[in-house]
Amino acid sequence: MPDAPVSLPLTDAEYWDAPSDEPVRLMRALGQQGAEGVFLGLPARVPLEERQTLPLLTVCHGPAQTPIAWRLAQRGVVVVVDPEARLVLAGRVSPSPPPGPPGASPRTGTTMTRERIDLRAHLGLPWRPSRLRVCVLQRDQRTPWVETELVPSGRRFQDPEIARHLALLKARMVPREVDPLPGDPLPRYTADEDALAVPDTPGLALSADRVVVLEPGARCVLRGAFRVAARPQELLPVGEAGQPTAIVGVTLVVIGADTPEPVTLRLRVPCFDAVDPEDPEVTGHFAMDLLAYPGLRKTPQTRFVYGFCGEHVGGPAAYALVPLAWLPTEVAE
Repeated sequence: MPDAPVSLPLTDAEYWDAPSDEPVRLMRALGQQGAEGVFLGLPARVPLEERQTLPLLTVCHGPAQTPIAWRLAQRGVVVVVDPEARLVLAGRVSPSPPPGPPGASPRTGTTMTRERIDLRAHLGLPWRPSRLRVCVLQRDQRTPWVETELVPSGRRFQDPEIARHLALLKARMVPREVDPLPGDPLPRYTADEDALAVPDTPGLALSADRVVVLEPGARCVLRGAFRVAARPQELLPVGEAGQPTAIVGVTLVVIGADTPEPVTLRLRVPCFDAVDPEDPEVTGHFAMDLLAYPGLRKTPQTRFVYGFCGEHVGGPAAYALVPLAWLPTEVAE
């Protein structure tokens, strides 16, 4: 995966109506930049009333002997984040990946393939004013973010009172309850001796038990810690000492190394910091047993956990499940 975003030579309108010379322009631009891997492109602005789709262009560019496009179709997971709403949507890049792996290509030199995905239809994206960030995950790798903004049509009257009124309503909203509820001993939302350190700067940290044998009573503990700015709708009224002051949304996206169908876990994590309304930075911890969630299959393979909270992404935290039969239990215990 590339480390930095690469600008694709397309105008906003050309993401909907591909120009006839698009392959030539893309090959030239990527070749001049010496770029290899998977690259993403989006229109910078999407007028909500004039457009009904959000096209994501995926471009695979590299040596003909490297099956970049096949890997993307087999393993790629596209993630869309609305940081303000704490909304995270994830799905396979290709709902029907091709069989494989492909045989060795007789071709030499550089090849390029491209595909367009309508993110609105593909992921059920809410069609409302928002600023969105998009990336693609492949196992333990992530593309750089690309961003777009869904905006009202320029021909529509822009009423400033709407934004002010919505901001007032958000400030009056009450956060949903903590989820999942604390357990004994897990889930846990306070720091213990095994807790991760809270990041020094805004961000999210994750770790997981790296290898777990699937024996009776086995657990696979995922731990997280974060420092973020709470949204107005996440703040709680001032209560008694020791009570949460905010409940922050954190979304986990879990993908398998061999079966990458994403599983999304939405957490609502309590925070206990004193909150400054002018600078509502809060910190939090969570620990949970991944084997306790019925949506996460216990089939043996390695999986990767990514965490998303607003503008921040944590991980991937890798964990592997192995069957008890791999141990010589017949002769030892």
